[in-house]
Amino acid sequence: MRQLSTFWVVIFLVSVSLQNCAPEPGPAVEEAATTEADVEAVKRVREQAVAAINAGDADAVAALATDDIVWMPQDKPTSIGKEAFRLYWVALLDQFVFDRTLSHDEVIVAGDWAIHRSTLEGTMTPKFGGEPMSHSAKAIDILRRQPDGSWKHARIIFNGNSPDVVAHPNL
Repeated sequence: MRQLSTFWVVIFLVSVSLQNCAPEPGPAVEEAATTEADVEAVKRVREQAVAAINAGDADAVAALATDDIVWMPQDKPTSIGKEAFRLYWVALLDQFVFDRTLSHDEVIVAGDWAIHRSTLEGTMTPKFGGEPMSHSAKAIDILRRQPDGSWKHARIIFNGNSPDVVAHPNL
């Protein structure tokens, strides 16, 4: 019985000693302060993407994406990787001319990640005949800061608001 009591005293003393050696509690992740420059840089990337889509330039759209981008367009399977993302835009821009405007609804920057919530308005005109279609959509873009300090799209989820566009089989 005396051995059992000694055992518990030793366990208690070791645990108290280890608690005194533990580092001070602190934040699990050091986050860089969000600056207005970060917010503006994220907005610029989104504006560049819309400009590239309006210009019909799938390569320029893809250049703004990380190599491991995850793209989740409405009513289509998720695609992963820059080349799959580029090919999606090649196919779509081969069929339509876009004229979009972008509203920056919300930008949150946390360290090397940013969330951009936006609204897109405009028209999509079929290249091979047909009337322009009104186009209204919303998106969540998650961007990741690159080693050179630039921002690129890492994750995008897109959802249209226009019934005529949603019903189109190629979107």
